Amino acid sequence: MQYADKAAGETLLRARTGAGMACYYYPKKSCKEKFAAVAVDFGANMLYFRKRDQDRPQRFLPGTAHFLEHKMFQQPWGDAFFRLQQNGAQANAFTDSQKTVYYFSCQERFYENLDILLDFVSTPYFPEEDVKAERPVIQSEIAMYDDLPQWAGYYQMLEMLYENHPVKYPIAGTASSVERIDSRMLREAYEAAYGPSRFSLICAGGIHPRQIQERAERLQKKEMPGEFVWEQEPSVICERYRERHMDQSLPLFHVGWKLEPKGLSVQERLQMELLMDACAGPGSHFWRETYESGRMDTPPARLYSAGQGFRFCAFSGSAAQPEETAEKLMTAWRSLGERGLAEEEFQRLKRKQIGRLIRLFATAESTALAQADWLPWQTDLAQVLRLAKGMQRKETEKMLQNTISEDKMVLSVIR
Repeated sequence: MQYADKAAGETLLRARTGAGMACYYYPKKSCKEKFAAVAVDFGANMLYFRKRDQDRPQRFLPGTAHFLEHKMFQQPWGDAFFRLQQNGAQANAFTDSQKTVYYFSCQERFYENLDILLDFVSTPYFPEEDVKAERPVIQSEIAMYDDLPQWAGYYQMLEMLYENHPVKYPIAGTASSVERIDSRMLREAYEAAYGPSRFSLICAGGIHPRQIQERAERLQKKEMPGEFVWEQEPSVICERYRERHMDQSLPLFHVGWKLEPKGLSVQERLQMELLMDACAGPGSHFWRETYESGRMDTPPARLYSAGQGFRFCAFSGSAAQPEETAEKLMTAWRSLGERGLAEEEFQRLKRKQIGRLIRLFATAESTALAQADWLPWQTDLAQVLRLAKGMQRKETEKMLQNTISEDKMVLSVIR
């Protein structure tokens, strides 16, 4: 192992294979569960790929990464998902804006299952008849999500925030884009994005890291043909307000702020999550006033999201008067900036955040998936926890200045 650390009483081992795959191991001696995941640096946002010998980038259709996720389990020798189930494993996969993750958990036959996982993510197999058969499956999934008010409100908000950036597109794409994805495009996307240097292997539970590393070293090095690029995104929002009617008994709102994109910072994410909790979390003045006046029954959900070329924060929930609620959230952030954080309040929120991070180590699954969540920040959970413990009030308060502004605010409402 090339790197070892401790976090929340747990051991972390990090390594990198000769082919360039990053490896994260969280052994838990008393844990019967074993969990393994391969995260691929290819998410729904990655639509433009420029080869080294070409000036003009190739464009993939929205939903390509998700479609690829669906088809990777199909192999020349059969269905990898079914094979894992036969071996007593529970397997699944997901795609988000920045990555695709394939994973399984089991108690027995872990190394056999790990071999299957490493094999199928390294083997492209996309017969056109199978791709054609998968289209209606994905289109049905898209239709199901389109009927969910929370989902509809979230992507309506993103369309208002972003003019060009692919973060505004649903992860699975649209029925129209999926209809045009074929085996050739899937093969091209695989060649562009899938290779050990873009893989991260994450294992947790009752594992033996050296035995895993031996298997991980079997993956052959692959020369990647180019890089993903992004269109220039205007700094202004597209529109301030939009509503859609979906027969809601109480309006659902998403209020978002477009932030200046910049390099991903672990400390900034921790600070923004703490500040959003201070602004509208369960212990905030905003929430006490809102609850006592009967405008909301539960605190608004809070989200800070950042990646290549985008950065935003948002609050969401149900409220009888969404416009008034959005204005009060803006006022609450301004007020927080003017008065700052009392040391006692900061320490309370900091302890709460550290507690959330420590709870991620409770199970093999929660540990591994949390590690996957932090991969775009090129860090591990030990470093995240260390930075959370080292946060200072004055540095955190600086994030309040010139971060959220009213001219970058949008309000999405589902009625």
